[in-house]
Amino acid sequence: MKNQWGRFLTLLSFSTLIAIFLTGTLVAHSITQYQQNIYAQTDNPTELTANQTISNQNSTTTTGSQENGSITVSIVKDAALKGDKAYQPNPITVKVGQELTWTNNDSQIHTSTSGTGPEDAESGNVFDSGILSPGASYSFIFDKPGDIPYYCTLHPQMVGTINIS
Repeated sequence: MKNQWGRFLTLLSFSTLIAIFLTGTLVAHSITQYQQNIYAQTDNPTELTANQTISNQNSTTTTGSQENGSITVSIVKDAALKGDKAYQPNPITVKVGQELTWTNNDSQIHTSTSGTGPEDAESGNVFDSGILSPGASYSFIFDKPGDIPYYCTLHPQMVGTINIS
């Protein structure tokens, strides 16, 4: 009986450790979800103002569609393998004051970051989505005309261009 009691306590301790680990994992996941659903407004060095909304909800907007003045770019499935076809449509044209929303439709995490690549000293100065989980979106409103290259900081071969008129 004493041997069985010892096994029970060992099993109980192991089960308790697993429960603590799973609870910690759920708490960490909840914190991440909260951070991804925050709303921020930032001013950047190029004097553009960004209204950034990051969410984990799936988008029902189709690639390149226009709803309420917003245009959507899709980060496509297997984007890391597609170079300049990773963001669709590419290039994309928006008007000054129009919102552009990137939606990650891939199963991997990605970013949408202004610049030509990691070596670009101006990388991220205009906009930077941060990490976009699968299904997450990022929006930015452009207030000056021009052409802006962008890429994924995690997969620099993923590139796109925005033409603002």
